[in-house]
Amino acid sequence: MRDDTRFSLLELSISWPLERRMVVIPPRATVAYEPGEWHGALVAVELGEIELECSLGDRYQFATGDVLSLHGLDLCALHNRGVEPVVLVAISRRRGLEPEESFRS
Repeated sequence: MRDDTRFSLLELSISWPLERRMVVIPPRATVAYEPGEWHGALVAVELGEIELECSLGDRYQFATGDVLSLHGLDLCALHNRGVEPVVLVAISRRRGLEPEESFRS
């Protein structure tokens, strides 16, 4: 039996101190990887397929329903090779609310 349910960060109820951001990458577009944009975020591919390009040239693909973290990766770009937009949704701690240095491990 096939299960057509998938995880969605759009449908997840969140509250303070978390925030949700949506990133739309147009068809056949490339976006430079900015590490600060993904710091501590849980990211879901809500629509489409995204290709992550590592600095050494390796490429990895993720599709609708996949959940990942882009924080701390050696990436240089995010590619949408498809003809439809890619929608990424990220949930992270609100900016400026980083834990105190003494609480970090």
